[in-house]
Amino acid sequence: MMNKLLLKSLFILLISPVVFTLLMIGVYSLPVEPMFTHAAASVDVYQENRIDYWTGLENSYFSNMEPYTDYLMINTATFPTTKETVVYDAVNNPQKFSEKLEWDEPFFLHLSGDDSKLEDTIYPRFWHGYMIWLKPMLLFFNISEIRIINLYLTIALCGLCLILLYREFGWLMCIAFSAVLFIMNPLLSVLTLQGDALTIPLAAIIFMIWKKDWLKENRRYVYFFLTLGIITSFIMFLTYPLVTLALPLTVWILMNRDGSLKELLATGLACGLVWAVGFAFNWAAKWAVSYLLTGYNAIADAAERAARPYTEGGSFNTTFYWVFMNNLYVINVKPFKFVYRLTAVLLAAGTALTWHRKKEFSIRIPAAVCLLIIAVMPLAWYFVMRSHSAVHLWWSHKELAISFFALFCLPQVIVKEK
Repeated sequence: MMNKLLLKSLFILLISPVVFTLLMIGVYSLPVEPMFTHAAASVDVYQENRIDYWTGLENSYFSNMEPYTDYLMINTATFPTTKETVVYDAVNNPQKFSEKLEWDEPFFLHLSGDDSKLEDTIYPRFWHGYMIWLKPMLLFFNISEIRIINLYLTIALCGLCLILLYREFGWLMCIAFSAVLFIMNPLLSVLTLQGDALTIPLAAIIFMIWKKDWLKENRRYVYFFLTLGIITSFIMFLTYPLVTLALPLTVWILMNRDGSLKELLATGLACGLVWAVGFAFNWAAKWAVSYLLTGYNAIADAAERAARPYTEGGSFNTTFYWVFMNNLYVINVKPFKFVYRLTAVLLAAGTALTWHRKKEFSIRIPAAVCLLIIAVMPLAWYFVMRSHSAVHLWWSHKELAISFFALFCLPQVIVKEK
Protein backbone atom coordinates (compact mmCIF):
# COMPACT_ATOMS: atom_id res chain seq x y z
CA MET A 1 0.00 0.00 0.00
CA MET A 2 2.76 2.41 1.00
CA ASN A 3 4.83 1.60 -2.09
CA LYS A 4 1.82 2.22 -4.31
CA LEU A 5 1.19 5.54 -2.57
CA LEU A 6 4.78 6.64 -3.06
CA LEU A 7 4.87 5.58 -6.71
CA LYS A 8 1.66 7.41 -7.56
CA SER A 9 2.86 10.51 -5.70
CA LEU A 10 6.16 10.41 -7.57
CA PHE A 11 4.31 10.10 -10.87
CA ILE A 12 2.17 13.15 -10.05
CA LEU A 13 5.30 15.12 -9.12
CA LEU A 14 7.11 14.24 -12.34
CA ILE A 15 4.21 14.59 -14.77
CA SER A 16 3.08 17.97 -13.44
CA PRO A 17 6.00 20.06 -14.83
CA VAL A 18 5.53 18.39 -18.21
CA VAL A 19 1.81 19.23 -18.27
CA PHE A 20 2.41 22.78 -17.07
CA THR A 21 5.13 23.39 -19.65
CA LEU A 22 2.83 22.24 -22.45
CA LEU A 23 0.02 24.45 -21.12
CA MET A 24 2.32 27.48 -21.00
CA ILE A 25 3.59 26.83 -24.52
CA GLY A 26 -0.02 26.59 -25.65
CA VAL A 27 -1.13 29.94 -24.22
CA TYR A 28 2.09 31.64 -25.34
CA SER A 29 1.25 30.49 -28.88
CA LEU A 30 -1.88 32.66 -28.88
CA PRO A 31 -1.81 36.01 -30.72
CA VAL A 32 -0.68 38.85 -28.46
CA GLU A 33 -2.13 41.78 -30.43
CA PRO A 34 -5.75 41.41 -29.24
CA MET A 35 -4.51 40.92 -25.68
CA PHE A 36 -2.55 44.16 -25.88
CA THR A 37 -5.56 45.98 -27.35
CA HIS A 38 -7.89 44.83 -24.57
CA ALA A 39 -5.33 45.58 -21.85
CA ALA A 40 -4.61 49.04 -23.27
CA ALA A 41 -8.35 49.77 -23.25
CA SER A 42 -8.24 49.37 -19.46
CA VAL A 43 -5.51 51.92 -18.72
CA ASP A 44 -8.07 54.41 -17.39
CA VAL A 45 -9.24 51.83 -14.85
CA TYR A 46 -5.75 51.59 -13.39
CA GLN A 47 -5.15 55.34 -13.63
CA GLU A 48 -7.93 55.71 -11.06
CA ASN A 49 -6.22 53.20 -8.72
CA ARG A 50 -2.66 54.53 -8.69
CA ILE A 51 -1.97 53.95 -5.01
CA ASP A 52 1.26 54.92 -3.29
CA TYR A 53 2.29 51.89 -1.25
CA TRP A 54 3.90 53.64 1.67
CA THR A 55 1.78 56.75 2.18
CA GLY A 56 -1.88 57.57 2.62
CA LEU A 57 -4.21 56.78 5.49
CA GLU A 58 -2.81 55.05 8.53
CA ASN A 59 -3.04 51.28 8.27
CA SER A 60 -4.53 51.31 4.78
CA TYR A 61 -2.99 47.97 3.76
CA PHE A 62 -6.24 46.06 4.08
CA SER A 63 -7.90 48.28 1.46
CA ASN A 64 -4.81 48.60 -0.74
CA MET A 65 -5.52 47.15 -4.17
CA GLU A 66 -1.76 46.72 -4.71
CA PRO A 67 -1.86 47.27 -8.46
CA TYR A 68 1.85 46.58 -8.94
CA THR A 69 1.34 42.81 -9.25
CA ASP A 70 -1.50 43.40 -11.72
CA TYR A 71 0.88 45.57 -13.74
CA LEU A 72 3.48 42.80 -13.71
CA MET A 73 0.92 40.18 -14.77
CA ILE A 74 -0.49 42.29 -17.61
CA ASN A 75 2.94 43.40 -18.85
CA THR A 76 4.01 39.75 -18.96
CA ALA A 77 0.80 38.62 -20.68
CA THR A 78 1.01 41.34 -23.36
CA PHE A 79 4.73 41.12 -24.07
CA PRO A 80 5.21 40.96 -27.85
CA THR A 81 6.69 37.75 -29.23
CA THR A 82 10.48 37.82 -28.86
CA LYS A 83 13.02 36.86 -31.46
CA GLU A 84 13.43 33.65 -29.51
CA THR A 85 11.11 30.65 -29.79
CA VAL A 86 7.70 30.39 -28.18
CA VAL A 87 9.24 27.84 -25.83
CA TYR A 88 11.72 30.46 -24.62
CA ASP A 89 8.90 32.90 -23.90
CA ALA A 90 6.76 30.27 -22.19
CA VAL A 91 9.42 29.21 -19.68
CA ASN A 92 11.29 32.51 -19.16
CA ASN A 93 8.30 34.89 -19.18
CA PRO A 94 9.72 38.11 -20.70
CA GLN A 95 8.24 41.49 -19.84
CA LYS A 96 8.84 45.20 -20.36
CA PHE A 97 10.48 46.81 -17.35
CA SER A 98 12.99 49.39 -16.13
CA GLU A 99 14.49 49.75 -12.65
CA LYS A 100 15.23 53.43 -13.43
CA LEU A 101 11.56 54.39 -13.49
CA GLU A 102 8.90 54.70 -10.82
CA TRP A 103 7.15 51.45 -9.92
CA ASP A 104 4.05 52.10 -12.09
CA GLU A 105 5.64 53.83 -15.08
CA PRO A 106 6.64 50.69 -17.07
CA PHE A 107 3.01 49.54 -17.10
CA PHE A 108 1.58 52.79 -18.44
CA LEU A 109 4.42 53.34 -20.89
CA HIS A 110 4.10 49.81 -22.26
CA LEU A 111 0.34 50.00 -22.80
CA SER A 112 0.64 53.44 -24.36
CA GLY A 113 2.92 51.90 -26.98
CA ASP A 114 6.02 53.78 -25.81
CA ASP A 115 8.64 51.15 -24.99
CA SER A 116 11.62 53.42 -25.67
CA LYS A 117 12.48 53.76 -21.98
CA LEU A 118 11.83 50.12 -21.21
CA GLU A 119 14.03 47.05 -21.37
CA ASP A 120 13.23 43.46 -22.24
CA THR A 121 13.65 41.46 -19.05
CA ILE A 122 12.69 37.95 -18.03
CA TYR A 123 11.04 36.65 -14.86
CA PRO A 124 11.67 32.87 -14.81
CA ARG A 125 11.66 32.35 -11.04
CA PHE A 126 7.92 31.60 -11.04
CA TRP A 127 5.74 29.48 -13.32
CA HIS A 128 3.32 32.37 -13.93
CA GLY A 129 0.59 29.77 -14.26
CA TYR A 130 -2.08 32.50 -14.12
CA MET A 131 -1.25 32.91 -17.81
CA ILE A 132 -3.38 29.87 -18.64
CA TRP A 133 -6.50 31.91 -17.84
CA LEU A 134 -5.28 35.53 -18.20
CA LYS A 135 -4.01 35.28 -21.77
CA PRO A 136 -7.13 33.54 -23.17
CA MET A 137 -9.41 36.00 -21.36
CA LEU A 138 -7.47 39.03 -22.67
CA LEU A 139 -8.10 37.70 -26.16
CA PHE A 140 -11.79 38.54 -25.74
CA PHE A 141 -12.23 40.83 -22.73
CA ASN A 142 -10.75 43.98 -21.25
CA ILE A 143 -9.85 44.23 -17.56
CA SER A 144 -13.22 45.68 -16.52
CA GLU A 145 -15.02 42.77 -18.17
CA ILE A 146 -12.64 40.28 -16.57
CA ARG A 147 -13.44 41.81 -13.19
CA ILE A 148 -17.16 41.28 -13.79
CA ILE A 149 -16.56 37.62 -14.69
CA ASN A 150 -14.36 37.28 -11.62
CA LEU A 151 -17.14 38.79 -9.49
CA TYR A 152 -19.69 36.19 -10.55
CA LEU A 153 -17.16 33.37 -10.16
CA THR A 154 -16.25 34.52 -6.64
CA ILE A 155 -19.91 34.85 -5.61
CA ALA A 156 -20.67 31.39 -6.99
CA LEU A 157 -17.70 29.76 -5.23
CA CYS A 158 -18.35 31.50 -1.89
CA GLY A 159 -22.05 30.65 -2.04
CA LEU A 160 -21.53 27.01 -2.99
CA CYS A 161 -18.83 26.61 -0.34
CA LEU A 162 -21.10 27.99 2.40
CA ILE A 163 -23.98 25.75 1.28
CA LEU A 164 -21.81 22.64 1.41
CA LEU A 165 -20.28 23.64 4.76
CA TYR A 166 -23.78 24.05 6.16
CA ARG A 167 -24.86 20.63 4.87
CA GLU A 168 -21.74 18.99 6.28
CA PHE A 169 -21.40 20.81 9.62
CA GLY A 170 -24.24 23.27 10.23
CA TRP A 171 -24.65 27.00 10.89
CA LEU A 172 -21.73 27.33 13.30
CA MET A 173 -19.27 26.45 10.55
CA CYS A 174 -20.92 28.95 8.18
CA ILE A 175 -20.50 31.69 10.78
CA ALA A 176 -16.81 30.81 11.25
CA PHE A 177 -16.13 30.68 7.52
CA SER A 178 -17.96 33.96 6.87
CA ALA A 179 -15.65 35.70 9.34
CA VAL A 180 -12.67 34.24 7.49
CA LEU A 181 -14.01 35.57 4.19
CA PHE A 182 -14.10 38.99 5.82
CA ILE A 183 -10.34 38.74 6.42
CA MET A 184 -9.68 37.34 2.94
CA ASN A 185 -11.62 40.28 1.50
CA PRO A 186 -13.23 38.83 -1.66
CA LEU A 187 -13.84 42.38 -2.91
CA LEU A 188 -10.12 42.91 -3.49
CA SER A 189 -9.91 39.48 -5.09
CA VAL A 190 -12.53 40.67 -7.56
CA LEU A 191 -10.93 44.07 -8.22
CA THR A 192 -7.48 42.64 -8.87
CA LEU A 193 -6.16 39.75 -10.94
CA GLN A 194 -4.79 38.03 -7.84
CA GLY A 195 -7.85 36.16 -6.61
CA ASP A 196 -6.30 32.70 -6.99
CA ALA A 197 -5.40 32.61 -3.30
CA LEU A 198 -9.13 32.69 -2.56
CA THR A 199 -10.33 30.66 -5.54
CA ILE A 200 -7.99 27.70 -4.87
CA PRO A 201 -9.00 27.01 -1.23
CA LEU A 202 -12.69 27.59 -2.03
CA ALA A 203 -12.55 25.09 -4.89
CA ALA A 204 -10.55 22.67 -2.72
CA ILE A 205 -13.09 22.76 0.11
CA ILE A 206 -15.98 22.28 -2.33
CA PHE A 207 -14.25 19.27 -3.88
CA MET A 208 -13.37 17.75 -0.49
CA ILE A 209 -16.92 17.86 0.79
CA TRP A 210 -18.35 16.67 -2.52
CA LYS A 211 -15.94 13.73 -2.84
CA LYS A 212 -15.13 13.03 0.84
CA ASP A 213 -15.79 9.29 0.69
CA TRP A 214 -13.76 8.92 -2.49
CA LEU A 215 -10.84 10.85 -0.96
CA LYS A 216 -10.83 8.61 2.11
CA GLU A 217 -10.55 5.44 0.03
CA ASN A 218 -6.96 4.25 -0.31
CA ARG A 219 -5.77 7.55 1.25
CA ARG A 220 -6.49 9.52 -1.92
CA TYR A 221 -6.45 12.68 0.19
CA VAL A 222 -2.63 12.41 0.05
CA TYR A 223 -2.71 12.85 -3.72
CA PHE A 224 -5.23 15.66 -3.29
CA PHE A 225 -3.03 17.76 -0.98
CA LEU A 226 0.04 16.96 -3.08
CA THR A 227 -1.77 18.26 -6.15
CA LEU A 228 -2.96 21.28 -4.18
CA GLY A 229 0.64 22.23 -3.36
CA ILE A 230 1.68 21.73 -6.97
CA ILE A 231 -1.15 23.89 -8.31
CA THR A 232 -0.41 26.59 -5.74
CA SER A 233 3.22 26.95 -6.82
CA PHE A 234 2.17 26.88 -10.48
CA ILE A 235 -0.37 29.68 -10.26
CA MET A 236 0.52 31.87 -7.29
CA PHE A 237 3.32 34.18 -6.27
CA LEU A 238 4.63 34.10 -2.69
CA THR A 239 1.84 36.37 -1.46
CA TYR A 240 -0.05 34.16 1.00
CA PRO A 241 0.07 30.61 -0.39
CA LEU A 242 -0.31 28.87 2.97
CA VAL A 243 -4.08 29.44 2.90
CA THR A 244 -4.39 26.87 0.11
CA LEU A 245 -3.12 24.25 2.55
CA ALA A 246 -4.44 25.34 5.93
CA LEU A 247 -8.05 26.26 5.14
CA PRO A 248 -8.82 22.93 3.37
CA LEU A 249 -6.81 21.04 6.01
CA THR A 250 -8.92 22.57 8.79
CA VAL A 251 -12.07 21.33 7.07
CA TRP A 252 -10.54 17.89 6.48
CA ILE A 253 -9.58 17.54 10.15
CA LEU A 254 -13.14 18.44 11.17
CA MET A 255 -14.58 15.93 8.74
CA ASN A 256 -12.58 13.31 10.65
CA ARG A 257 -12.84 14.89 14.11
CA ASP A 258 -13.79 11.64 15.87
CA GLY A 259 -10.41 10.10 15.09
CA SER A 260 -7.69 9.47 17.65
CA LEU A 261 -4.84 11.90 18.27
CA LYS A 262 -2.42 9.58 16.50
CA GLU A 263 -4.69 9.27 13.47
CA LEU A 264 -5.41 12.99 13.16
CA LEU A 265 -1.80 14.06 13.73
CA ALA A 266 -0.60 11.51 11.16
CA THR A 267 -3.23 12.73 8.69
CA GLY A 268 -2.43 16.39 9.25
CA LEU A 269 1.31 15.81 9.04
CA ALA A 270 0.95 13.76 5.85
CA CYS A 271 -1.24 16.41 4.20
CA GLY A 272 1.09 19.24 5.20
CA LEU A 273 4.20 17.35 4.15
CA VAL A 274 2.95 16.35 0.69
CA TRP A 275 1.63 19.90 0.10
CA ALA A 276 5.07 21.31 0.95
CA VAL A 277 6.83 18.72 -1.23
CA GLY A 278 4.50 19.45 -4.13
CA PHE A 279 4.91 23.20 -3.71
CA ALA A 280 8.71 23.14 -3.42
CA PHE A 281 9.37 20.45 -6.05
CA ASN A 282 7.16 22.04 -8.68
CA TRP A 283 8.67 25.46 -8.05
CA ALA A 284 12.20 24.08 -8.42
CA ALA A 285 11.05 22.14 -11.49
CA LYS A 286 10.33 25.46 -13.21
CA TRP A 287 13.96 26.45 -12.85
CA ALA A 288 15.06 23.09 -14.23
CA VAL A 289 12.65 23.38 -17.17
CA SER A 290 13.99 26.85 -17.98
CA TYR A 291 17.55 25.56 -17.99
CA LEU A 292 16.86 22.36 -19.92
CA LEU A 293 14.79 24.00 -22.67
CA THR A 294 16.57 27.33 -23.07
CA GLY A 295 19.89 27.10 -21.25
CA TYR A 296 19.02 29.94 -18.89
CA ASN A 297 20.26 29.33 -15.35
CA ALA A 298 17.08 30.16 -13.44
CA ILE A 299 18.48 28.40 -10.37
CA ALA A 300 21.28 30.96 -10.07
CA ASP A 301 18.76 33.74 -10.69
CA ALA A 302 16.49 32.47 -7.90
CA ALA A 303 19.43 32.00 -5.52
CA GLU A 304 20.67 35.53 -6.17
CA ARG A 305 17.24 37.01 -5.51
CA ALA A 306 16.77 34.97 -2.35
CA ALA A 307 20.13 36.18 -1.01
CA ARG A 308 19.34 39.81 -1.78
CA PRO A 309 17.36 41.59 0.96
CA TYR A 310 14.09 43.28 0.05
CA THR A 311 14.53 47.03 -0.21
CA GLU A 312 11.40 47.96 -2.12
CA GLY A 313 10.04 51.18 -0.64
CA GLY A 314 12.95 51.49 1.80
CA SER A 315 14.56 49.35 4.47
CA PHE A 316 12.50 47.13 6.73
CA ASN A 317 12.74 45.68 10.18
CA THR A 318 12.64 41.94 9.55
CA THR A 319 12.68 40.61 13.09
CA PHE A 320 9.98 38.02 13.69
CA TYR A 321 8.25 40.16 16.33
CA TRP A 322 8.07 43.20 14.03
CA VAL A 323 6.81 41.16 11.08
CA PHE A 324 4.13 39.36 13.10
CA MET A 325 2.90 42.45 14.96
CA ASN A 326 2.70 44.55 11.80
CA ASN A 327 0.74 41.88 9.95
CA LEU A 328 -1.57 41.64 12.96
CA TYR A 329 -1.83 45.44 13.06
CA VAL A 330 -3.34 45.44 9.56
CA ILE A 331 -6.48 43.74 10.87
CA ASN A 332 -6.45 45.47 14.26
CA VAL A 333 -9.05 48.00 13.12
CA LYS A 334 -12.64 48.67 14.19
CA PRO A 335 -14.47 46.72 11.44
CA PHE A 336 -12.36 43.63 12.16
CA LYS A 337 -12.71 43.96 15.91
CA PHE A 338 -16.47 44.18 15.53
CA VAL A 339 -16.60 41.10 13.31
CA TYR A 340 -14.31 39.08 15.63
CA ARG A 341 -16.39 39.91 18.68
CA LEU A 342 -19.69 39.31 16.92
CA THR A 343 -18.42 35.99 15.58
CA ALA A 344 -17.23 34.91 19.02
CA VAL A 345 -20.59 35.81 20.57
CA LEU A 346 -22.56 34.01 17.85
CA LEU A 347 -20.38 30.91 18.10
CA ALA A 348 -20.63 30.82 21.89
CA ALA A 349 -24.41 31.24 21.77
CA GLY A 350 -24.75 28.69 18.97
CA THR A 351 -22.62 26.17 20.85
CA ALA A 352 -24.71 26.61 24.00
CA LEU A 353 -28.01 26.28 22.11
CA THR A 354 -26.81 23.19 20.25
CA TRP A 355 -25.69 21.58 23.49
CA HIS A 356 -29.02 22.45 25.15
CA ARG A 357 -30.96 20.97 22.23
CA LYS A 358 -28.91 17.78 21.80
CA LYS A 359 -27.63 17.37 25.35
CA GLU A 360 -24.26 16.41 23.94
CA PHE A 361 -21.06 17.95 25.27
CA SER A 362 -17.85 16.10 24.50
CA ILE A 363 -14.58 17.87 23.83
CA ARG A 364 -12.74 16.00 21.10
CA ILE A 365 -9.24 16.78 22.33
CA PRO A 366 -7.34 15.24 19.36
CA ALA A 367 -9.21 17.43 16.87
CA ALA A 368 -8.79 20.47 19.12
CA VAL A 369 -5.02 19.89 19.29
CA CYS A 370 -4.83 19.71 15.49
CA LEU A 371 -6.80 22.94 15.13
CA LEU A 372 -4.46 24.72 17.54
CA ILE A 373 -1.45 23.49 15.56
CA ILE A 374 -3.02 24.82 12.36
CA ALA A 375 -3.70 28.13 14.12
CA VAL A 376 0.03 28.75 14.65
CA MET A 377 1.05 27.90 11.07
CA PRO A 378 1.05 31.58 9.98
CA LEU A 379 3.62 32.32 12.71
CA ALA A 380 5.93 29.71 11.20
CA TRP A 381 5.41 31.31 7.77
CA TYR A 382 6.22 34.79 9.10
CA PHE A 383 9.36 33.44 10.75
CA VAL A 384 10.67 31.69 7.63
CA MET A 385 9.51 34.39 5.18
CA ARG A 386 10.28 37.42 7.35
CA SER A 387 11.62 39.72 4.63
CA HIS A 388 8.86 38.91 2.17
CA SER A 389 6.14 39.26 4.81
CA ALA A 390 7.58 42.60 5.97
CA VAL A 391 7.41 44.09 2.48
CA HIS A 392 4.07 42.65 1.37
CA LEU A 393 1.85 43.46 4.34
CA TRP A 394 -1.15 44.18 2.11
CA TRP A 395 -1.27 40.49 1.18
CA SER A 396 0.73 38.62 3.83
CA HIS A 397 -1.66 39.63 6.65
CA LYS A 398 -4.25 37.35 5.04
CA GLU A 399 -2.28 34.33 6.28
CA LEU A 400 -3.85 35.19 9.65
CA ALA A 401 -7.19 34.04 8.22
CA ILE A 402 -5.81 30.56 8.92
CA SER A 403 -5.48 31.27 12.65
CA PHE A 404 -8.92 32.79 13.00
CA PHE A 405 -10.59 30.01 11.03
CA ALA A 406 -8.93 27.30 13.12
CA LEU A 407 -9.89 29.04 16.37
CA PHE A 408 -13.43 29.82 15.22
CA CYS A 409 -13.83 26.12 14.36
CA LEU A 410 -13.16 24.97 17.94
CA PRO A 411 -16.92 24.77 18.69
CA GLN A 412 -17.03 22.01 16.07
CA VAL A 413 -14.99 19.77 18.38
CA ILE A 414 -17.38 20.40 21.30
CA VAL A 415 -20.80 19.91 19.74
CA LYS A 416 -22.09 18.41 16.51
CA GLU A 417 -24.97 20.12 14.77
CA LYS A 418 -25.08 17.36 12.17
